[in-house]
Order: sequence, then C-alpha cells, then structure tokens
Amino acid sequence: MLFTEQLATISHTVKLAPVSSSLASFAPVQVPAGHYLVLDDNLDNSADSRIIGFIQLIPHYLPSN
Repeated sequence: MLFTEQLATISHTVKLAPVSSSLASFAPVQVPAGHYLVLDDNLDNSADSRIIGFIQLIPHYLPSN
C-alpha cells in the first residue's frame, strides 16, 4: 500500500508493509547500567538493539585545555 506523507512543503511516497514485522513490537526490557538501547525507525529493515543487543558505553575523555 502506497500513500503520500506531507512534511511541511516536502512530500514523500511511503510504502506500508501489508504484514507487520515481528520487530514492530517487543516486550519491555531493562537496559543494563553502562549500556544503551538503540532503535532505528525502519522497523522492517533494521539491525538495532533488537537484533544486535545492547550497546556498551565506552567513556570518552576529552583532553584538557
């Protein structure tokens, strides 16, 4: 099913999948300390935390001036 999405002055053709993906919904999760849950907005074609798991935070230290 195709429809047109209008965002301000720009319009896009959007395809709506006839069958819902198993990734469209998932049970509540608890994100471990020091990790992120990363989600993509392209549910049918995503490789986000629902597929690859939580992303570990790696501290990044900026040099002092």
